[in-house]
Amino acid sequence: MGDYLFGYAATDKGRDRDVEPIKTEQKAASRIVELRQAGRFYREIATALDAEGNKPRRAVSWSAAAVRNVAMGGDCRLIGRVGNRDPRHVSPCERRR
Repeated sequence: MGDYLFGYAATDKGRDRDVEPIKTEQKAASRIVELRQAGRFYREIATALDAEGNKPRRAVSWSAAAVRNVAMGGDCRLIGRVGNRDPRHVSPCERRR
């Protein structure tokens, strides 16, 4: 299946698996949305996240591509679709709009 969207992780294994928000990643995702809506470029957002101590999931520091992936790839807040949706069920077309 692949990884969960940035800001979420599995809480168990197998049939008991569920998804739960990760507070530190949620904070970074919210900051990405805030800065992007303010008109900041992806590179500027990456620099700001690093300066504020927000960490990406795997890398040492944020890249413009990682910021874009969170903003447009999996976090639908930029297009107004967050709500209470389970991040495991966001369709690929919704993630790429």
